[in-house]
Amino acid sequence: MSRTKAFFIHLLISVILICMFLSFALTIWYQEFFVVSKVVIPIKLLILVDIIIGPVLTFIVYVKGKKTLKLDLVVIVIIQLLAFLFGGITIFYGKPSLVVFNGNSFEIVHEVEMIPEGRLSRFFSGPAITYIPNQYTSNNSSASELQNDVEVIEKENWAWISGQQIEIARVSVLAKIDESTIKSELAHLGLMLDDVMFFDLVKDGLISVIAFSKHDYKPVMIFTQFRN
Repeated sequence: MSRTKAFFIHLLISVILICMFLSFALTIWYQEFFVVSKVVIPIKLLILVDIIIGPVLTFIVYVKGKKTLKLDLVVIVIIQLLAFLFGGITIFYGKPSLVVFNGNSFEIVHEVEMIPEGRLSRFFSGPAITYIPNQYTSNNSSASELQNDVEVIEKENWAWISGQQIEIARVSVLAKIDESTIKSELAHLGLMLDDVMFFDLVKDGLISVIAFSKHDYKPVMIFTQFRN
């Protein structure tokens, strides 16, 4: 096998594996909440080491008949696996495990803030849309502190939660985009203003806006000025 062929085989395998992982992470773990996540840097490092540096090292060390070739390739694979594990764990712990309606806004609770129990099941699930019952919201505690008291939002809960929705004018101010752009972005999803509810979304003390469908009560889009 030539050096060039070894490089492209290594590159192809690396691209396939990383694309599979990132597809899972972005579609299952993060979903619409990726725009307010802080995982762009870990993802870039993952791509740098596993897709770029790994195959380049293979190209450098690959010499047909070289006595230490197998050892060299094993070392490169170990480096890639360690980088993948570190990046994968970082991305997992940064995922939004809970999106909690607390008082009058939604808050994001990341996996790193979650109690260890149930971590395995959360590995295969996306953000749970939950709320904190009124009896627990009077002490102004954060959603992370009250995570043991959260309950999954059922259809009947939206009747009173919807009373805290905000107007498009506030969405425009918080996201620093004009109302026509908001309508246009919703239109790309086949939605109109009357199809969604807007709520404040609090993350790390910064306020963005989350839009929920009035039809199935699922999050459809996040409007924010605090992008990755």
